[in-house]
Amino acid sequence: NQDIRHQHSERNILINWHNYQLKQISFSPDSSLLAYSYHSQGKQKIIIKDTSTGKRKQIHVRYFKTIDLPTNTKTPLISWKSNKELSYLTYKKGKPFFATYDLKKGRTTRKKFEYFDQILSFDHNPINENEIVLSAVQKGQSDIFTYNFKSNAAIRLTKDLYDDLYPRYLPKSNRFIFSSNRQSDTL
Repeated sequence: NQDIRHQHSERNILINWHNYQLKQISFSPDSSLLAYSYHSQGKQKIIIKDTSTGKRKQIHVRYFKTIDLPTNTKTPLISWKSNKELSYLTYKKGKPFFATYDLKKGRTTRKKFEYFDQILSFDHNPINENEIVLSAVQKGQSDIFTYNFKSNAAIRLTKDLYDDLYPRYLPKSNRFIFSSNRQSDTL
């Protein structure tokens, strides 16, 4: 008797079952694996599930014990880099950290993102594995950026008062789309 009720709140799906708050789900490019991130009773977790066998592997867990400060319930953000690498973004002491888990090696590499105040969403480039597109906040303004890991360089693509969110690359393309509250579809 699992009581599962879906309720949309801040573009997240809330599942009222053992106090889980599902944050994000993502299938690998070949759909053989499903990754999902959630919060539950002061814990932040990322699980990878094999869609054919049902086997699950926990690749990230973080405990929050804060008395006075609210926890960041918007993360972890997740995106598949390849069929065997999942990237995720978390925060440590208020600073964004980017990590990639390699399923073959069973290892995680981490990188501090000091360039951004906050990262709202990101997606890997399916053509160039060293590049991501992201919606990030700098000086209180959300804009779209590309970031190249090889050169450690970010390029701001939008700079205006509009909210630019949820960038996603098109399959097998360097082109991407994003959501915005701008009046025109032209930049």
